[in-house]
Amino acid sequence: MKNIEVDPINFQLKIKNSQLPLVLLRPYDLFEFHLLLHTNIEDSLYKIGSLIGDFLWTSLEPKLKKKNFESQIKHLIDLLYQLGFGKLFFTKKKEIINISINSLILWIKYPSDISLKSIANFYFGLIQYFFKENKIIDKEKYDINHEKNNFKLYFHIKKG
Repeated sequence: MKNIEVDPINFQLKIKNSQLPLVLLRPYDLFEFHLLLHTNIEDSLYKIGSLIGDFLWTSLEPKLKKKNFESQIKHLIDLLYQLGFGKLFFTKKKEIINISINSLILWIKYPSDISLKSIANFYFGLIQYFFKENKIIDKEKYDINHEKNNFKLYFHIKKG
């Protein structure tokens, strides 16, 4: 694949032009984990998301860390797509960020009677920790509509 290279020193695959290693735990595996347990794992998936978000920020090139918020979120959205987390879109109105997630895993694997709160917490953790050094972002709410295959997260950006 054109965006992947081998790190012969650490014996791992990584995304080109980054220090981000590829892991064997795929987004699909995380969602399968949720289906397997589907109760009381909100905190665990939030923690997994926060670890991934923190690592993505840490591995970011210094010049990208200095760019504005919109550039950073566009980079994160592109990176998450490349890693298999689905296609994400964002809009910003004043201090509210709306992120829509379009991931076939969510709509093929999950019947409408299963809560996706754990998956929302995963994305909340990932995005909050990616921006923890730059902008302080609090999760607002999430909205899931199984009929329209629509999954949205809302964040509030604190001024600071």
